[in-house]
Amino acid sequence: VQVEYEEEWPLFSFESFSSDQIIHKRLIVKGDVETSFDTCQSVVERNYRTGSQEHYYPEPQGAFVEFDYDKLCVHSSTQWPFHVRENVAKALSIKEEDVTVMSVSAGAHLDGKLWYPSLIAIYACLGALVSKRPARLLLSRYEDFSFSPKRSRFAISMKAGLSKDGQLEALDTQIIMDMGAHAPLAREMLDRICASALGGYRCPAVRIQGYSVRTNTIPLGACAGFGMSSLFFALECLISEIIEGLETEPLAWRKRQLAVKGESLLTGATIKETPPYEELAQLAIEGSDYPRKFSSYELLRKRGIGRRDGPLRGIGFAFAFQGNGFLSSSEDRETYSVECCLEKNLKMFIRTSAVPTTPGTIELWRGMANSILDLPPDSIRLIHDSTATCPNSGPSTLSRNITIVTSLVKNCLESIQSRRFRDTLPITVHKSFKVPKAQAWDADTFTGVPFASLSYGAAVVEVEISGESLEPRVKEVWLAIDAGQVVSPQRAQNATENAVITALSWASRERLDLADGRVPNYVFQRYTIPDSRDIPPISVKFLPAGSKDKARGIGELPYHLIPAAYARALAQATGMTLTSIPVNIDSIIQEVGPQ
Repeated sequence: VQVEYEEEWPLFSFESFSSDQIIHKRLIVKGDVETSFDTCQSVVERNYRTGSQEHYYPEPQGAFVEFDYDKLCVHSSTQWPFHVRENVAKALSIKEEDVTVMSVSAGAHLDGKLWYPSLIAIYACLGALVSKRPARLLLSRYEDFSFSPKRSRFAISMKAGLSKDGQLEALDTQIIMDMGAHAPLAREMLDRICASALGGYRCPAVRIQGYSVRTNTIPLGACAGFGMSSLFFALECLISEIIEGLETEPLAWRKRQLAVKGESLLTGATIKETPPYEELAQLAIEGSDYPRKFSSYELLRKRGIGRRDGPLRGIGFAFAFQGNGFLSSSEDRETYSVECCLEKNLKMFIRTSAVPTTPGTIELWRGMANSILDLPPDSIRLIHDSTATCPNSGPSTLSRNITIVTSLVKNCLESIQSRRFRDTLPITVHKSFKVPKAQAWDADTFTGVPFASLSYGAAVVEVEISGESLEPRVKEVWLAIDAGQVVSPQRAQNATENAVITALSWASRERLDLADGRVPNYVFQRYTIPDSRDIPPISVKFLPAGSKDKARGIGELPYHLIPAAYARALAQATGMTLTSIPVNIDSIIQEVGPQ
């Protein structure tokens, strides 16, 4: 085989880009932005940057393919088994019925196994078809680190206009997202970010410009939040800086500025419920003593207390929400299903292609079966082994397992209970979910309901910086979450603590620089994730739920909250204006100085 190729000039920059690099763009305008800025009393303008991050899931990417007579059986560690089946069939020009995908156990993936497993499976299936033998393609940890998708890099510019009394009157935001090569989810990510660009705040005049850009680098994309983490880092840092300039009480300003029930979102939909900001803020500050510490540390900073006087201290606060649901223009055309069966021996089977990554989700479903059908938890079995035996439940991302799939499981259980003493066993119930037309998301017009539900959270992070070495240390983290019904508080707390650790690591240490579009070998050798010695005390509290509240997702909230709170704590401790993450000891020494 002789390969003919032509070299082209590579494009590695995403902050300055050409029109050929644009994959998707958005422009959302509300009110008269230019006039509002002309009449504003003051303007705050900042440019923010967030770096890439390795997903570092427990098991590297891989696929094993064997034959079942004339069918391909694919074993894959994936968040989306039916996506693997569909793409293998398309790539090899075979029927989807001739491909069976079996999802293997997966650890915490941080959305790193959303689409890339389909690509790995295609190569493995091609090898099996050519050799007519079983084939395995398993990346080593080094290969996975070097070539699999990473968190997208972001450049976000924000310009805020304030009235005489300090209210937010205008906001002009530009969002540039580096998608690297391929970028299959560029539109979905950008739409989620643009729909959330105001956070939970109100502003009469808004302009949002969003661009997803292709570069000649390794693939970049989703990582625990579909890009919303970078947006909330920038927005909450800007809000904190506005409050600092006004010299007003941080929690009170947010309370006045937050949108309430009935107000319109950027997509035209209205807010269904007023965000529980006061309750969450109160929960977060109860243990942290945030108001007193903030005032004390601010007084020390203004007096010019320096590193020679001892450790530098700071404390930061952030408020954000998590959009639950998979925002997609095709969502209204898709139907996702779950099947439950109560057998004669009173054993319950739940069939779904959803891939739970934590035992908490399975425990939630077993708890519902115990409550609705009075069945012991050990009599309930989850079957999610194959696309041949399980219905399509959609991608396991953005807390869909907790929201959409859990609702389907509950509907199945209630239907079985209503028939239990009228029909003979076994009883099998199949329930499906489809976005109602009244709530459908229209990507073409950027209108409709962007998320199935919202979860809210507030976070406080306290830091201490050594006066001798300038090494930053997180003293403690406090998190308050409104997640609806929490069936297993302990498992929910464990999952949240793990997410806090990963979010802190992204904000403080995980620097993944690219060279000529690739991951240099030295980055792999030096890349570290936290161990037990790096983990600070973490307090997690959940807002009590009402009897009618449904379970909502919590998995992405720490990524939306912790980086901004950490950066603001460091800014107070050092007097730095922090506009990028990660922020580590090297960044502090460069700004503060070695002496």
